Amino acid sequence: MIGTGGGGLDYKIGEFSKINKKSQRMLRYYDEKGLLTPKKDEANEYRFYCAGIG
Repeated sequence: MIGTGGGGLDYKIGEFSKINKKSQRMLRYYDEKGLLTPKKDEANEYRFYCAGIG
């Protein structure tokens, strides 16, 4: 879990998948289809999912 400085929390794909009971593969599929788009770190291609609304 990583703080964003904007009051929200970002989760790596593994953490987010456990919290939401969705497989990492399913989250990648959602990203591919544009259904749930995470922030991506350009340096390492990690996906970060925001816990905040808005």
